[in-house]
Amino acid sequence: MVKRSVLVVLIKGGQNRLLRRDTLAMDGKVFGNMSIKAIDHREDVMEIAWELLKNKNHCDYSMLSNRWDWHKTNILTLPFTSDCSGTVTAICYYAHGNDPSGVDFAYGDTETILNHATAHKLIISRTQLIHGDFILFGSGPKPEHVAMSMQNTAFHKDPQCFSMGRQGDPSLVLLSVLSTIGKPTFVRNVTRV
Repeated sequence: MVKRSVLVVLIKGGQNRLLRRDTLAMDGKVFGNMSIKAIDHREDVMEIAWELLKNKNHCDYSMLSNRWDWHKTNILTLPFTSDCSGTVTAICYYAHGNDPSGVDFAYGDTETILNHATAHKLIISRTQLIHGDFILFGSGPKPEHVAMSMQNTAFHKDPQCFSMGRQGDPSLVLLSVLSTIGKPTFVRNVTRV
């Protein structure tokens, strides 16, 4: 049995608020005569994305090595610093989901996300896109940007996406606007562990 606790420190109205979330992830193992079902963390992914959006004044964009400083602890603290791929990976990490790069949160970028998605058949069509899934933008082996869908295409033809692509982000940006970066590739975020 694997147990991971995450403490989230959020700055609200000048005060720090401490949230504690305990989640058991047991990967379908059988204990005695009890079978453990997978846990879906999609709503946790969304909650963390919304918290970053609400606290965007405490987020910084960086492509330097400090973009992985969030990985040093299980505590999401503000200010938060990362780039697009580091941010979607951090969101999954804090939500107890799977690493979108498939390297146990050790490193990653848009290229490793694309390679993992291709190898594990996680590329989906636009019509299959749901909240918490990823969109890579650009062609070739290394996409230019990754964002996360905040809405399902079944209900929204042009869904809003969580984007951490520049200083001043994260922001909500329409898929049609982000698509000007390059051709979108839609990737299922495996949130069940």
